[in-house]
Amino acid sequence: MHTDNGHQHDHHDHLNGNGAADDAIGFHSQEFSRVIGDKTVLLRCDVRLQMQVEWLFDALTEIHKHQPLEDGMAVEVGWSVLALLCPDELPITMLMVCEPDFDDNPFTNVIGDVTRTLLILAQQNDVIVATKTEETAHIPRFDDTLVLRKGVLDEDSVYLERSEPEGDEDSGWYLGLVSEMGADPEREVPLDDYEALYVYELLGTRPSLMQALCLPVGYTAVFAGDEIVEVINPEGEHVWANEQEE
Repeated sequence: MHTDNGHQHDHHDHLNGNGAADDAIGFHSQEFSRVIGDKTVLLRCDVRLQMQVEWLFDALTEIHKHQPLEDGMAVEVGWSVLALLCPDELPITMLMVCEPDFDDNPFTNVIGDVTRTLLILAQQNDVIVATKTEETAHIPRFDDTLVLRKGVLDEDSVYLERSEPEGDEDSGWYLGLVSEMGADPEREVPLDDYEALYVYELLGTRPSLMQALCLPVGYTAVFAGDEIVEVINPEGEHVWANEQEE
């Protein structure tokens, strides 16, 4: 699995419940555990993500070789930042892996379930493999931003195009209407026609778009509803594997 991993720093968040809210949209959480050093690390996620669970435990084991896992540690994994916490109800020898609370305030709150983090990572990995961008893919963080035309999230046919980011928190992604692809870049469009969103806000509006955000600068992904139907690289080549299989 491809990730932008490895940035650890002290991090303290408010734990909101146990993440069970995701059951309402088809997730069925199960608890997994592994002993890493002198800690028993617990995590909850959908039962269908066991391969990603093993990958995450392996990644945490590698981190432990250089820095012992401890309460309050944050680990940046791809688009998400996971927190290792020891809630009051757990022994001090246990740590719970938590993800930002994307339904509430992901900047301050976390939940004890990492389904969304691992699910999106798995989907992004599939896109990376399909487009053969393993060496150049770059996953923006949940708190990076993208620009979009107002109302585009209500449309069926949309496209994502990535340019060079203009700042540290800019993902470089633009979301527009397929009908406007190839339009004259010099045309004047009122600034009021655009808005900016945090990457994580797509989870509540158009989560399927998250899978393509791993693509490198210069790439364009075209969607029909929730499905990627076309990926174009900077040379204008169509590189979506699903197209070639049809």
